[in-house]
Amino acid sequence: MSLSLLYINVTSHIDIPDVIKENDSVSEIVEHHCNHPSIEFIKNKVESMDTVVFDLVSNDDVLKKLKSLNTTKATGYDNIPPKVIKMVADCLSSHVTLLVNRCIREASFPDLL
Repeated sequence: MSLSLLYINVTSHIDIPDVIKENDSVSEIVEHHCNHPSIEFIKNKVESMDTVVFDLVSNDDVLKKLKSLNTTKATGYDNIPPKVIKMVADCLSSHVTLLVNRCIREASFPDLL
């Protein structure tokens, strides 16, 4: 089974900064972004909003992403510092690759990323 994805670098077409305030509720963030230029750009480029298809990722791609993490950024929902993830990228990449590809194959993605 072959999966494909039309890749568009949306940010290169948008001149408006994406500002989310720390205390914004989810509904405020969604409302703010409903007509955001990036969303409008995607709507204009994608023929059907019903189907989105993703390529499976390779271990090399995941490893590159993990090793390129910005270690000065804050932790995410998992509370794991990017510096730690970057340090164990060689061991972690195959597991992350399996998880990502399983999400793609099953079309099931976590609510929090």
